[in-house]
Amino acid sequence: MACLIRLDNGQIFNITTKIDIIGRGSNASIFLDDEGISRNHAEVFMMSGCVEIIDLNSRNGILVNGTKTHKSFLNSGDKVSIGSVDLVFSHETVDENQTVNIFDQAKSQQNVMSDSSASGRMELLQIRPEDSFLKAGGASLNNRYLEQLFESSLKFNIVGGTDRFLNVVYDFINVNLAPSIFLVRLGNDYIIENPFGSKSGIAKQIFNHTLKQGVSFLRRKKTAQSPGSAMISCPVLDADREVIGGVYLEVRNKNFEIEDLLFVRALVAQATGVHTISPTESSHEKIKFSFDPGELLIHGNSNAVLLLKKRIGELCQESEILVSGPPGTERQVIAKNIHSMSRHSDRPFVYVNCAELDQSLLHQTLFGRSGQNLGKFGDARDGTLMLDSISSLPLEIQESIRLYTLTSNILPLGNSEAEQIKVQLIIGVCGRPDIKCARNLLSQKLLVEFDGKRLHIPDLKERPKDITVLIDFYMGKFMQKYNKGYLTIAQESRELLCQHSWSGNEREIEIEIERAVLCCSEETLTPAYFTLT
Repeated sequence: MACLIRLDNGQIFNITTKIDIIGRGSNASIFLDDEGISRNHAEVFMMSGCVEIIDLNSRNGILVNGTKTHKSFLNSGDKVSIGSVDLVFSHETVDENQTVNIFDQAKSQQNVMSDSSASGRMELLQIRPEDSFLKAGGASLNNRYLEQLFESSLKFNIVGGTDRFLNVVYDFINVNLAPSIFLVRLGNDYIIENPFGSKSGIAKQIFNHTLKQGVSFLRRKKTAQSPGSAMISCPVLDADREVIGGVYLEVRNKNFEIEDLLFVRALVAQATGVHTISPTESSHEKIKFSFDPGELLIHGNSNAVLLLKKRIGELCQESEILVSGPPGTERQVIAKNIHSMSRHSDRPFVYVNCAELDQSLLHQTLFGRSGQNLGKFGDARDGTLMLDSISSLPLEIQESIRLYTLTSNILPLGNSEAEQIKVQLIIGVCGRPDIKCARNLLSQKLLVEFDGKRLHIPDLKERPKDITVLIDFYMGKFMQKYNKGYLTIAQESRELLCQHSWSGNEREIEIEIERAVLCCSEETLTPAYFTLT
């Protein structure tokens, strides 16, 4: 049970799991008699312990802690203004006989929030745990920070031990945000303390709320020159999304923005996905990693590639994902990125090219045999299973996969009872899924299960500026492989490669450049070494 407390008279409105209407109409369960309030002004309800208030297209809107909002989750001490009526939200269970005490407590909480705002010189924004790590509070993580996250994901996959994980977090935060105070706390221990700051000077009430409730905070100065410090406080969560610590930053000579907070949250979430962190573990515990960082590279800097990377971040925690792309695009690389950014990245990643499977042993290969094994699903237990080129499987096998997405159960060959297996399932489609369905190669029912969880790799024709990036990458790769570091590529060759249509996408470029580098007997790679027509 939670409540809203009216500040002018101490009246208490208890909030339950049903939807309560706030307004001055006859059907309002929270009745406020004020001319500035609509008949059905807002609704408030509790779900999974969280209370949310939503404006119902009222005349004057609602304010939470002085900021106009359409909808907002509420924390104890939040001030809600509707018309000329001010209310304070409390998570406490309230009895009518406690009105005076709770009323006084609410006023005290309001004063604390006002004090933390430095008498109007600062504003305190809260981001709820339910908000996306990449989008919250009306803002999205910008492209510069998205690039930083992908660079950090490579570094997280080559470090070992919790202490080195924290160093990577520190390096990326320090380079991008340059805080004067930087703290990481796991359990009761402060792991990192910036030598230029002291934990005695931090906003303890705010950081404690982060550690207890898992709520992220941004304290932003009205201007960069305003007195006091800008602050970011965000939780560290384990694999079960339980709070096990927090990260705290302060800076004096500039402001933090909401994108900075989103970056810190996403960086910490990514790191704890790669590493199994526990406050009781040794900081030198060895962590297992799935990939060499080179296996995670997504080449290109076009808008299409940036959107692709953003989409990976949005989908990486989903249990079922569809990755499609034209021939020659790296669906497996995309799947590895999804796995490495997920919370089970320390678990197995199993890749299956369905086009190469023995057609007579499909069911046994994928789902196992009674008394022997649980097939590829069993191999990927608690990790990620990618079934690429899934349209090469018979429709009846695709139906068994669809049933798995609904029940998390598989039926091994010879078993009378299903086995429950938990995996993150990624299916790969070469080409457009809708075309495969039209040709009766892909189950329409299966495709429906992936609605809203699809990711399509764009054709190189849609992003020609990425061709030069691919040329430089594959030149470097094969010059090193064949010990030809002296090679250069002629400008005419570069122009030839950039003008080619590349219907085979990245894979065709890779094959063409490898063959040319291998065959070249001069110091310059001229057009004569390419077989393009």
